[in-house]
Amino acid sequence: MKPIAIPLLALVLAAPTTAQIRAGVFSRNTGTLNLMFRSGGSIKGKVLTVEGNRVHLEAEQGIATQKQWHNLSDFSNYSAYRIKSAVTPDTAEGQLALARFALEHDLSHLAERCVARARHLSKDPKVGADIIPAIQHHEAQKLENRFHRELGKGQISAARDTLKLLYFRHGKLYDNAMRAALAQKLDDRARALVVEAAEAKAARVTKAQDEAFAREVKPLQHDLQRARTDVERAMGGSRSFGRSIAALDTAITRYYRVNRRAERLMKKYDDRPELLKTVAALEEESARGWRDSLLNQASYYFTRTSYSKAYKNCNKILAKYPGDKRALSMRSRVERASKGGWGWGWGWGRPYSVLPPIGYGRRY
Repeated sequence: MKPIAIPLLALVLAAPTTAQIRAGVFSRNTGTLNLMFRSGGSIKGKVLTVEGNRVHLEAEQGIATQKQWHNLSDFSNYSAYRIKSAVTPDTAEGQLALARFALEHDLSHLAERCVARARHLSKDPKVGADIIPAIQHHEAQKLENRFHRELGKGQISAARDTLKLLYFRHGKLYDNAMRAALAQKLDDRARALVVEAAEAKAARVTKAQDEAFAREVKPLQHDLQRARTDVERAMGGSRSFGRSIAALDTAITRYYRVNRRAERLMKKYDDRPELLKTVAALEEESARGWRDSLLNQASYYFTRTSYSKAYKNCNKILAKYPGDKRALSMRSRVERASKGGWGWGWGWGRPYSVLPPIGYGRRY
């Protein structure tokens, strides 16, 4: 069989015009439809009849078909519109009825298309004039709802663009008071986002400071605990003089290091009162431990008549704490003993016979 030659002019004339496409001439679909239920399922078939809220379908099941009844309200808005469109007569009255149905189902853009189709069929540009305001209000409300959704998500730039589009398309529906109210909501939300961003940044900074503080305080607490252990070993009474002096030397070094670091942390976190309490406790304990360890070591030196070393320990304390009564008292004893020779051979083995250890066994 020879191919049939179709003139190019006939193809051009058969093609739909732009006006016809805009009017929806070729939008109707009476064949097999893929329909979605509100529950999320779907069905494929042809619409046979629509009786009120009841829909008679010829549903496809594999290669077979089955006639079924469904409620129109069970379908999604768009699927319900497609069902209604399949049985609506292609007349001006039918398209206007379909436009009202689309409006009821939140499909204002399809309602607008149906009105355009009715005007095309009736050749009357005023057909559906009573529906147009409802369509415009519905479209404006959709844009306004989008504006509020974008505000809620913090999308200020998108919300501002939506507001411009709303005024461009439906500016006549909004008087100055309504525009001012929407603009105020936009400004309020923008300011609130700035505040929220600042608070979120402050929270991040605080969290970072807390984590850094925890990392910096942990070694101080560890050193403090080891210094306490050193003092307990030194003052146990069963250790030799040399080991006791060495243990106290280590404790003095640890206490001093903790104190210096605590002082730096006090300056670093001076704007965080809740953190300063922890640092102040570390500083106080380390300072007290440092003084007590120096005095205990001085008492050991005193029993061995190492007056110069005992005197030096007292002066270390007084250089930092000039009014320390215990250091002043100990230095006076050392001075008297060194001048009068007091203490030779007296209480040779342990410092308790001369002076009770500072911070050990009793509180000063």
